Amino acid sequence: MFRMLKLNPPHGWAAVAWELGIVTLGVLVALGVQQVAETANWRSKANDGQERLKAELLINGAYMAEQVMVAPCIKAQVDRLTARVEASTTLLDPSPLISTSQGVTTLRFPSRPWTTQTWEALQQDGTSNHLPGDVQATLGQIFEKVGQLRDLNVKSDDGLGKLRLLGQKMALTPELKADLLSALWGQVQRSQVSSLNASQTLMLYRKIDFAPTFAEIETRQAALTPGRSGDLRTLQYCRSQGLPIADWRADVDHAR
Repeated sequence: MFRMLKLNPPHGWAAVAWELGIVTLGVLVALGVQQVAETANWRSKANDGQERLKAELLINGAYMAEQVMVAPCIKAQVDRLTARVEASTTLLDPSPLISTSQGVTTLRFPSRPWTTQTWEALQQDGTSNHLPGDVQATLGQIFEKVGQLRDLNVKSDDGLGKLRLLGQKMALTPELKADLLSALWGQVQRSQVSSLNASQTLMLYRKIDFAPTFAEIETRQAALTPGRSGDLRTLQYCRSQGLPIADWRADVDHAR
């Protein structure tokens, strides 16, 4: 017959319980220390991420301010070019050419390297998940619009070829005339959409504590260097030609 063995630790159950308690406490302390270390590490990453995001928000904010400011100037340029094309009959009355570092064109508009790299990197390494939920949501909205502004800019750059045609004296068929007018309309439409998107996005900056202030954006905007695609300071050109320029801060307030 089998008999139940009665375990009897040499030092008694109280000693076993004490040792188990010590081990359990040690494990809990170790886990707690690890959790504290991880929390501190993520907090440090989040703080560093905020500083990097502020720099990215600042440069994009400067591009947005510029986009709002030049929108009426671009519209005025397009109106003049459109009038010239519409008044032409069998020959295109060529528009004055504007020299740039990329060659010549007939319409000045900003072309800037919009960036979302920092935000995308923070999303990929998980740092963005350690920002407050409302901040994450607002940043998501901001950088989605930055992506849209970048796409609009690329499409405007792609239209430079047809804009150069406006500076040439050539036979003007009804088809070419319609094509040129459509290209001009597309440029001004993209400019207006970009201006509205920029104003709405700058308004979102006010919801983030670490976002650059409008005064910082204004300072950065004034120091912008020439961008790509023949952009040699569109604002200076607009001012030199007496063309209208918008007050970007007023437009942002109006976009509320």
